[in-house]
Amino acid sequence: MLQLLLLVAPAALLAIMAWQHRWVGDDAFINFRVVRQIQAGHGPVFNAGERVEAGTSPLWIMILFAADVVTPLRLEWIAVVLGIGLTITGLMLAQRGAWHIVQATHPGALVVPFGALLLAALPPMWDYATSGLEMGLAFAWLGACFWGLARRYHRSIESAGDRTRPPVWLCILIGLGPLVRPDFAIFSVVFVAAAFVIDPGRRRAERGYAVAAMLALPLGSELFRMGYYASLVPNTALTKESALVNWAQGWRYLQNYGAPYWLWVPLLVVVVVIVAILVTGTRDARRLAILGAPVVGALLHAVYVVRVGGDFMHARLLLPATFAAILPVSVLVFRGWSRVAVTTMILWALICALSLRAPFPTVTITDERRFWQRSTKHEHPITVADFRAIPGYQKGTHARALEASGTRALALLQADVPLGSKVKQPVVVQLGSAGVGGYLAPTDAYVIDTLGLADPIGSRLRIEERGRPGHEKELLQPWMLARFTDADGPQTTPGRRALGCGELRELLEATSGPLGFTDILRNLAWAPRLTSLRIAREPIVAEPELCGGKR
Repeated sequence: MLQLLLLVAPAALLAIMAWQHRWVGDDAFINFRVVRQIQAGHGPVFNAGERVEAGTSPLWIMILFAADVVTPLRLEWIAVVLGIGLTITGLMLAQRGAWHIVQATHPGALVVPFGALLLAALPPMWDYATSGLEMGLAFAWLGACFWGLARRYHRSIESAGDRTRPPVWLCILIGLGPLVRPDFAIFSVVFVAAAFVIDPGRRRAERGYAVAAMLALPLGSELFRMGYYASLVPNTALTKESALVNWAQGWRYLQNYGAPYWLWVPLLVVVVVIVAILVTGTRDARRLAILGAPVVGALLHAVYVVRVGGDFMHARLLLPATFAAILPVSVLVFRGWSRVAVTTMILWALICALSLRAPFPTVTITDERRFWQRSTKHEHPITVADFRAIPGYQKGTHARALEASGTRALALLQADVPLGSKVKQPVVVQLGSAGVGGYLAPTDAYVIDTLGLADPIGSRLRIEERGRPGHEKELLQPWMLARFTDADGPQTTPGRRALGCGELRELLEATSGPLGFTDILRNLAWAPRLTSLRIAREPIVAEPELCGGKR
């Protein structure tokens, strides 16, 4: 009973604080609109009739869709409840996995929380246990993979070296990484390596079978993405330019996360503990693999996040690396030198939980929960009704009113203009932030995401100047007028010509045209080229580049 209480304590603390910090951000409503489109029969898209992958996590969207079908809760509350539940599940699995490592070398020993205290006391963990995004799923997946590997390691010790291929369920689980988030392929690779050190298999056929099980879902998902969306990566990765280098902003992002919480203190203790375990323990390759894989994955993922410039949301993208780094030492045997480490962690956890908080927002990095609390004037903004005070809510309800009255209009931020005669949608609405307004707008209305997360053209604009991550591309109104109105003039003519030329014409054909078998094959072939396509921000500049000077 004492052991159970010790392991449950960090999870209970995290659950309580996550509930007290419950909220949903505007970006989450992008996922919610995709769920609504699936329910309406339009497929996993943001706008009906346009195949753009607006969500970062395909698995999270599918889970939301399934939960919305089988439960009576509002979709916003489903995301909150699932987020907290998955976060707690990930923490408990992390501790159970570390327990398996301890039991392999110290059978029957009493263990106490160690790394789990870091996660339970860290305020960003409280915030992103909800938020409506896929973070809870990310923590659950990391914890489940580690638990599965640690369990196999424990059993391999008990079976005295009887090694077979990793079990099918574990292979499939590890392979889900890119479906949780594309960048989680980093963790999948290191977990795969650890799995084959722990259970290498006797025959080549066994290893091949395990690899096939791991690759089946991510490979199938990637082929679907290429054939359906004509892209190698989600549209969000194109918007945020996840392949470009921005070390300076990434370093600021790292400092913005680490400094306010004195994270160097607990992480230094974690490093010392891991080194001590490796030095004092056996040199078994299986033990080194299970201890080292999460740490290596954490370092690689953190370097990747810093390399691309981090995110505009304080701490968010560095939390998975933090979670992974503490997996091998989530719990420790409370004896000898470990008492000093556990005591130090307890002291830091108390100080952090009681007094250390996020810094004031900067130009490029924001504490999103506090931002939406101020914007909505709600302590816990969760349902769409809580966002009545923001402009996106007004634009979404305006789009509903236009469709209800039968008015065919392009609702720009400043005014409404008539839709073009060839536009199929009844209403087109421009939004600065596409989440709340997009969720409110009718599913058959077209929502223009000015920042490009859900727009095939906006996501492929060239970045002219580095700034706030995810907000460095802005689709200008001349593109909107050229695409959705019949107006002629110096603002619209270059854009209309550009839309009918070169790779931009192919992009619109691949994402908006019919989708038969031959079209899928065409998209598979075009996907690499359309993924790398970048367009000038100004239509007047893009037109000669795309059309080659043709008139």
